[in-house]
Amino acid sequence: MPRAASGLHLELTVPCDERFSELLNAVSRKMAAYVGYADADAEAVAATVMQATGGLLSRNPPGGYTSLDLTFAARGRDMEILLRYRTRHRSGQSVRSDIRRRLCGTGEGGAPVDAMRRVMAGVECGCEDGVEFCRLTKRLPDDPV
Repeated sequence: MPRAASGLHLELTVPCDERFSELLNAVSRKMAAYVGYADADAEAVAATVMQATGGLLSRNPPGGYTSLDLTFAARGRDMEILLRYRTRHRSGQSVRSDIRRRLCGTGEGGAPVDAMRRVMAGVECGCEDGVEFCRLTKRLPDDPV
C-alpha cells in the first residue's frame, strides 16, 4: 500500500443526477487503485459502488432522494466505503424512500447486494439518524500494485 494511504479519508457529495455517475465511478476506481488494488480489482470495487448507488445517479432516480454522500477510508488493513442516501425534508421530517429495498430486493439475476458481496468482504445496509446507508468493507491487498 502506498505510504500515504494509511489513514486516508475522502468525502464526496453529489446530487442525484445522472451527470455525476461518471465522476463517482472514476473517483471510486482511482481511490481503489491508489490504496493498492490492481486494475481489475479497482474496476470491480468501482462497479460495486455504482451498484450501491441504487439507481440514484440515473436518468430516472427514485423519488424523494436529493443527494448521495460517499466516504472512502483506508485504515490499517481495511478499506471502508460508506454511501449515505439523502432525502428531501418537509416540515422537519424526511420523505421516506427505501433504498435498502432496492438493493436487497430480488430481481432477475438476484439482488444487487448479492453481486456486491461477491466483491466486498462486508456489505451492510441500514439507517442511522434517519439517513439510509450502505457500508462496503474489504481488506486491503497484501501486495499492492
